[in-house]
Formats: sequence, structure tokens, C-alpha cells
Amino acid sequence: MTGIFLAGLLGVMVGAAIAVACSLAAGRIHRKSRLQRMKVCPMCSGSAESFTPGDTTDIRVETEPDAIMTCRRVISELPFEECNFSVPRSLLDSPWLRVRGVGTCNAGQTMWSAACFGLLEPFCSTTKLEVETIPCEAAEELGRTWDDVSLHRTYAKATMPSLSHPWLLQVRQAESRMKRLTVAISDCAGQIAQRSTHSVLYDHLLDAECHLFFVDPAKEEKDQLSVFHQFLVNVRGRRGLANSDRPIGPIAVCVPKCDLLSDSVARANQATRFIQQLRCFGPCDTATTLAAIRGRHELVVNHAGILPCIEKLTRRLQTDCGPDGFMFFPMTGVGWLPDGKPDASAYSLTDRSIVPWGVLDPLLWLIHASGFEALPA
Repeated sequence: MTGIFLAGLLGVMVGAAIAVACSLAAGRIHRKSRLQRMKVCPMCSGSAESFTPGDTTDIRVETEPDAIMTCRRVISELPFEECNFSVPRSLLDSPWLRVRGVGTCNAGQTMWSAACFGLLEPFCSTTKLEVETIPCEAAEELGRTWDDVSLHRTYAKATMPSLSHPWLLQVRQAESRMKRLTVAISDCAGQIAQRSTHSVLYDHLLDAECHLFFVDPAKEEKDQLSVFHQFLVNVRGRRGLANSDRPIGPIAVCVPKCDLLSDSVARANQATRFIQQLRCFGPCDTATTLAAIRGRHELVVNHAGILPCIEKLTRRLQTDCGPDGFMFFPMTGVGWLPDGKPDASAYSLTDRSIVPWGVLDPLLWLIHASGFEALPA
């Protein structure tokens, strides 16, 4: 009898040990599946296997983790042109998140990129993250653009339609600096989404894990909705998703130029009240929270009558992304007008303090929505 009991106990112990081992193994597999190295070039979307040392005879690449690696994918035969996007070798093994913007011409995408860069460069800490800009060609250009805005008081120039160099961020969780993510943000010209839907550049626009939509409060609703509708149809087609398949996203819908709303919309008094409510609604940028982001999103939805696209875009994105797969982000890249001064046309940039507001929120939310904890509740 005792022997039978001991045999049964031994069987239970062995079973428990196997269960624990399987559980641990599953945890390791789960982490590996999340932390995958770069698979495609963040600039040209070619295979990461196209990255080679700048000089193939430089044996230091084998021993120096920050040796520069360059994508040699040929993107044009006539004239001959290679991608030539370069990153430190250590980043090839980092998890990557690619973010690209969609909108009409002059919708505020370049100003958003410049304002974000101005707040983040060279290093910034948020409630949950440590964020560092990575030196690259696009970072140098954004630095010059932000100097023009903040020092010389000129608006950012429009981006030309071409294969844009992304600007890069190294993101680490403040509580565990071993958890890191490289974020590549591409400033894509409005002409690409608006007029070049059958081009290599448009295919490049579709090929990203996350997207930003830019709604211009001063432009006609019809033209903007057409751009967003085409994009949503095409991104589903590229990913092979039927309407009944899982939602696409996440998509952060930016509403820039909120400081100009009183001049841009017919209902100036309502716009002024909307701005006042926005400015009082919780923390933003480096101190932002999920609750504050959700609150401002709902505020935009509730004021859809004074903003183009919002009402129809809400219905469309609820279908394509699910109720939690998109958010609206009101913002201003240059800051608010002085209190009690609703007439933006009376104030040039030279008469204003340049203090971006709300520009980091969509980027932090996209990082968080992609599975990398970036925001407190």
C-alpha cells in the first residue's frame, strides 16, 4: 500500500516538474517572439540582410558593436542608386517599430516631427521611459528645421516626395533599462498619399507597423477623407486582410494647428471653448497618462462639429481598427496664443513663445499600443 502511495506521489511530483519546465519554456519563447531583431530596412523596406559594413575589409566590425552598418539594397537601376541607410551594428539586434505619417500636403506632419525632435533631442525622460535620439541624416535635418522654428520663428518647410530618411529613437523602460526598442519615424510627403497611390513610395508608406494620420483643421473634409479611405483600403490589401479579419492599427490621428482653430473654423466661439477645455485637461507630453490621452480623445469626438473629418473618420476607424485601436491627438507644434487672444492672425511667430503642446502623446501611445509599456494608467 505504501509503495503504491509513494509511486503515486512520485508521479505527481514528476508531473508538476514537467509543468513548471513547460511554463518556463513558454515564457522564454514568448519573450523571444516579442523581441525580434530588425527584419527589414526602416528606410527602403528591403531585407535586413542587405546591411553590410561600410568597408568590407574593416575587421573591427566583428568586435565593435557600434560599427556602422549600411543597407546596400539597390533601389534604382537607372540612375543607379542604393538605399545607403546606416545604423550602428548593435541596433540590428534591437526590436524595431516603424512609424509613418499619412495626410494631405501641408497638413502639419513636418512641424510635428520637428517639434517632437526638439523636445526629445538629445535625451528625454518620461514617466515610464528613457528616450534618446540617435544621430543620423534625418536628425540633422530636423535639428535645423527646429532651429528655424524656435530661434528664427519660421514655419517648417514642406517635405518633398521622395524616399525619406527616418529619424531614430532608442527607447528604454526606466525600471528595466535592458528592455529597449528602436523607433524609426518617417516624415512622408503629403503628395505621396494624395497623388502617388500607384508608386513605390506609396508601397513604402503602407509598409509600417504603426501610422499617424494628420487631419488639417483648415482643409476641406472631402479631400482628406479620400486620402485616409484609400490608405485603409490599400493597407488591408497589402497585408492580405479581408474586412472580417482582425483589425489593423494602431493608428494615432493627429489634429495639429489647434492654436489656429479660432481662425480656421466657422464656429469661432465653440473653438475657443474647445481650446480652453483642452488646455485644462490633464498632463501631456513627458508627463502624459493613458487617462489624459483618453480624455482628450473623447473631447475631440464630442467637438466633431467644429473639426473636419472627425465624425466620419471615427466611424470608419472603429470598423477598421476596433474601438481601442485608434486615438485622436489634438496638438500644436508651436504652442498656444497668449491667454485671451483668440485671433491667431494678429500674432506672427516672432511675437509668440514657442512651446509645443501635445506632440509627444501620439508617439508614446503608439509605442504603448504596440506592446512596449510606455504610459502610466
